[in-house]
Amino acid sequence: HGGLGNQNTDTWDAHDDIESNHRTGLKDNEAIPSILFTPERPRYETNLTEPLTQATFLAFLRQGVRHIWIGIDHILFVVALVMVSPLRRDGVSWKPVDRFVPALINVAKILSLFTVAHTITLTVAALKLVSVPSRLVESIIALSVLLAAINIVYPIFARWTYHVVFVFGLFHGLGFASVLEHLTAARRAVVETLLGFNLGVELGQLMIIAVAFPIVFLLRRQAVYQTVVLKAGALGIAAIACVWFVDRAFG
Repeated sequence: HGGLGNQNTDTWDAHDDIESNHRTGLKDNEAIPSILFTPERPRYETNLTEPLTQATFLAFLRQGVRHIWIGIDHILFVVALVMVSPLRRDGVSWKPVDRFVPALINVAKILSLFTVAHTITLTVAALKLVSVPSRLVESIIALSVLLAAINIVYPIFARWTYHVVFVFGLFHGLGFASVLEHLTAARRAVVETLLGFNLGVELGQLMIIAVAFPIVFLLRRQAVYQTVVLKAGALGIAAIACVWFVDRAFG
């Protein structure tokens, strides 16, 4: 239980909770905000006279960015899509597109569908409206990365790219939900939690695209990009995805 100091603030350890404070009329306050303690931040200072809606939102916004950056399988799936985004298939070979903006719009559409899909399943799973076995979810995520890598060399997605990305995005959202379940401490703050985490994931993706897309667009006409970079990248991503799939599907 926390009390007010001279400046209407109080500081506590990660082992303590602020539950009630008769001076400010707070009761069962631990059920309202979500405060994340980490080894790097074992203490937290807050104003007990104000709601922690903003703090909750910002905390999970940061967690969303962090988990897209440390989620290597999600990153590789996005990167595999971005690698061929400034190219178009012409028979058995890739041809570079001419203009930057249409190519950027195309990759933005693809990743927007991916975002919408994983937002849907992340939300329903975090609210415990649906439950899917973790082994199945993680195995399909690994399979999605493998197929995205194959698509770099051979266009198995073809005209179904949007549909495939949306379906796999649903499973990627379930993968995020397994993380969010451990982070969510307060069900009353579910709106701030889900909104912050989803926006954080999207922001993390946009940062990756902002770095990767201009690079691949500039390199798209280089012979070494199509003959070496694309094939080597596809092989590397596929190899990693195969290891993940075997490990996740068969333990």
